Amino acid sequence: MAVIVTILVGFVMMTLGSALLLLGEVPFIAGKRISATRSRLIGAVLFSFMPLAFAMGALCNLIFGAGEVEGPVVTSFVFSFCCLAIFVILFRVLIPKRPPRKTTAKAGLKKESTFDPASPVLKEAPAWMEPEAEPPPPSKTAPPKKGRKPAADSNPFDFG
Repeated sequence: MAVIVTILVGFVMMTLGSALLLLGEVPFIAGKRISATRSRLIGAVLFSFMPLAFAMGALCNLIFGAGEVEGPVVTSFVFSFCCLAIFVILFRVLIPKRPPRKTTAKAGLKKESTFDPASPVLKEAPAWMEPEAEPPPPSKTAPPKKGRKPAADSNPFDFG
């Protein structure tokens, strides 16, 4: 029974660990984000749980003799070690050194939209927002040019 539980928990932890190894930066609680480095370290710890549990079980059997140390004891010890390692890696994400930065502008200035026409910051409309000026009327001094009609025999697109 202990081997089945170890395999089941190990499979879940390895799946989550491989996802964290591949994804990199991931979202966390309350809009916080886990950086790519921390995420990959956590993924490595989670991924190594099952191989580490079986290796520790085999090492204990080798050192103390077969059957002296039970499997659930070793598995729970390795699981606790992995959880402690994950908490140490996540400690600065959960409890930051300083409060998060405010996104408002510094020195008490209120940032206003430059595209809002009612904004006092926008004194006049930018050039690209003004209507285009009409083209000047054609001058009467130059006669309009007449185009030549192509000859009917040399027009390759005349199918009529």
